Amino acid sequence: MMNKIVLFLLLVFLFIRVIGVIFLADKLYTNIDSVQYYKYATAILENSTWLTNPDFEGHFRPPGYPLFLTLVFMIFGKDNFLAVYMIQSIISVIICYYIYLLSLRLIDRKNALIAFIWSGLYIFYILFSKLILREMLVLFLLLIFFFYFYDMLISKDHKKSSFWIFTLSYSLLIHVDPRYLFYLPFLPILIMIYRPELKYFKKYFIFLGIIILLMIPWTIRNYLAYDGFVLISTKTFNLSNKISSPQDNFSYLKILNFDKIKETKYEKYPTEEIREAVKRGENPLNYKDQELEAIKKNIYPDSTFLGRKWFNFVQFWEPCDFKMSYRPFPDCRFDRIRSTRYNIIILISYGLLLPFMLISIINMIRRKKKIVYLLLFPILVQTLLHIILWGVYRYRLPVDAFIIILGTNGMILTYKFLFIKEEISKAVN
Repeated sequence: MMNKIVLFLLLVFLFIRVIGVIFLADKLYTNIDSVQYYKYATAILENSTWLTNPDFEGHFRPPGYPLFLTLVFMIFGKDNFLAVYMIQSIISVIICYYIYLLSLRLIDRKNALIAFIWSGLYIFYILFSKLILREMLVLFLLLIFFFYFYDMLISKDHKKSSFWIFTLSYSLLIHVDPRYLFYLPFLPILIMIYRPELKYFKKYFIFLGIIILLMIPWTIRNYLAYDGFVLISTKTFNLSNKISSPQDNFSYLKILNFDKIKETKYEKYPTEEIREAVKRGENPLNYKDQELEAIKKNIYPDSTFLGRKWFNFVQFWEPCDFKMSYRPFPDCRFDRIRSTRYNIIILISYGLLLPFMLISIINMIRRKKKIVYLLLFPILVQTLLHIILWGVYRYRLPVDAFIIILGTNGMILTYKFLFIKEEISKAVN
């Protein structure tokens, strides 16, 4: 019976996404990231020298998602964005199914079903299905990695198939988004918690060796293209002298600076002269009303190290956004105020999970349930990564699967605490 319910819900979730794609998706979402991924894919399709000549828009991006777009265009026709959205919708539904499987394995069937329904209706999983962005691939690969990594850790026969699945999924993940190399030094913590045995640490080092081997082909390509060592993309780690995009100068390493950053990369950031002009009633750079108001209120971006890191933390976790602000230096772009409708939707779908997630974590720790470490691990590492680098809600999405499992478990615990005790008390009396 449960299998039929799950299958029915999978079809419902897919139907919701297909309807969204058909009626809501643009031909090409015009976010600058989307355009660059598309231009990269176009270069692969049309430029026979793209492997050695990176003189095309978006070349500094990692190859995973552009290659995915290229494959879809080769099969279904160039610029067939509908096919991309449909495939991403299927991936989104598979993510929901794996959330169900992981929750079923870690907690119980009731929690699995509620987490499954929540993820199937989760607004971010629906919206990002219809965007030319790498998020769907990252969400899928990270969840698959931890599902099979845990499967290998708890199995008595070491699960060779699980080992190869999580190894290959991680290799694909870092070629889609190199930031996930950050996870590598932290993974032994999970081994220490679940299986502190020599043979599992040996597996970890075998895993590292395979990952390095699988990175070699693209490293060779980068050496030929950039005439120097480039790790996955020029935005990740670039020792070559070839810089043909402003994005190359904004690599992850430069965001680690501990000193105050004073330069800005936002060309419309108001100078003091422009601020005075705005206060006199002028609008020399055609700012929108919200930014004009922020300038009049003397709102500035933060340049201190701790201020920038706190901004990243808040942006990463915030369940709503009602304030006007500039992003910290060196970005300095103005963040608009989100609409009331947007804030309500996000509060209900994501924000509501947060207090129940805390309840679930506290309950698991008090009861000494080791599963809390698996669920918390990606959340904590992802948070640390984006406090250090850059924090926006998009970068939290890959760990929302674990937040959903913890949050829905907290809801069940709260219901039991508030109502089950009362029902037992009435039955006894």
